[in-house]
Amino acid sequence: MVSAAKHNIVEGKCPTITETDIVKKENKVTKPRKKKKLLTDDIKRENHIKSEQKRREMIRECYDILVGLIPDLLEEEKRSELVIYEKTIAYIKSLYHENEKLRNELIEYCSNGSGSNAGISNELIWEISDLKKTK
Repeated sequence: MVSAAKHNIVEGKCPTITETDIVKKENKVTKPRKKKKLLTDDIKRENHIKSEQKRREMIRECYDILVGLIPDLLEEEKRSELVIYEKTIAYIKSLYHENEKLRNELIEYCSNGSGSNAGISNELIWEISDLKKTK
């Protein structure tokens, strides 16, 4: 292998392989690699169990964060994933409708000439593509 430092690639010179590079590579003595110990089936199983537990804990933490963000979800009530999804969808839809209402008020305010800002920032405009399907 040709090293970048040896051939000064940084300065824009193209590296070339010389005969000495080829001879050095052919004469290079490689050390035998130490064999890694293979994991036993018990250790593999333990590692799998630990990683699965970690994954489930991360999912639980995400659901807890979601429960904290959605007003209709109470921490003390029993809830299934389906309930969390349904209430999250309903909350996002209510936010969309509130955004749409405020956006329309802003458009009306600007069109009456009393407002100084004639346009609406794109940050205020967002659409839910499947909203009409799920109303």
